[in-house]
This record gives sequence, C-alpha cells and structure tokens, in this order.
Amino acid sequence: MRKPKQGEVYEHFKGKDRFYEIITVVGEIVWYKSLYEDKERKISVGEVFKRPLDEFCGYKEFDENYTNYDGKEFQKGEKVKRFVLIKNLENKING
Repeated sequence: MRKPKQGEVYEHFKGKDRFYEIITVVGEIVWYKSLYEDKERKISVGEVFKRPLDEFCGYKEFDENYTNYDGKEFQKGEKVKRFVLIKNLENKING
C-alpha cells in the first residue's frame, strides 16, 4: 500500500469534483482537507477530515446499487477505490 503524501490531491469515489488535499499522515491516520464546497452537506473548502490509512487507501464495497454524483452506477457487491490520486488536477478540472 502506497502512503499518501503531503500536498497530494485525491478524488473521492462519489465524484462531482470531490477533491481532497493531504495535510499529513500521522501513524496510521490520514489527515486531509476538502477543496470543494457542498452547501447541502455543509462541507466548506478547507474543512479537515481524518480517516484510518487502510480505509483511505482501501476499497469501498457497495451493499446496494449506488449512483454517484456524476451519474456513474455501481452494482451491489462491486468494489471501487475510495480515493484516487489525481496526478494533474488542472487537467482533471478543465478536461
């Protein structure tokens, strides 16, 4: 498992430009902040979150069919990486 590094940007599987920047990894905890705002869920730009390293780097298995904010459909039992490293954020946003 590759550990996230400070300053790297990841996208969450839920989509809709849910980008997060790594603040630090302390022991087995990843600290990261949002790079987006979601008024409906009351998430502000710069809001800080923490998650166990194995969960951050791991997979989400769906216990029911799920459609993310971008309209991508996942089937019950399907596994997807929870966070994906974005190598070039500018291209991701503008592309």
